[in-house]
Amino acid sequence: MSPRPARGGPALPVAPPRGEGPGVAVAELLDAAAQPLKLDLAAGRAGLDRRVHLPRVQRPGLALTGYTDYIRYGRVQIVGSSEVGYLRKLPSAAGRRSWRSSATAASPASW
Repeated sequence: MSPRPARGGPALPVAPPRGEGPGVAVAELLDAAAQPLKLDLAAGRAGLDRRVHLPRVQRPGLALTGYTDYIRYGRVQIVGSSEVGYLRKLPSAAGRRSWRSSATAASPASW
């Protein structure tokens, strides 16, 4: 992976195209061997071919406010109760925009 500069931050790795390179396919996080993770598919099957390239997860709390400079492509975004609570307090259109900008910033998968 070659680095790409982040706006105001350190260089970020650029992930290989979908379905290529090392890592684990998002679909593998949902198969029988991964049942102990207790993950649920919530957004449809379209992104199951995406790959997670980095072994660390990320909490996108600040990214939900629009600051996405430090979101790393290839990490799974863990959306917990604080992120869900924040989104629920926003008007529905603003919440959708906030989620969309955060989710499209760089993540192959969000839970």
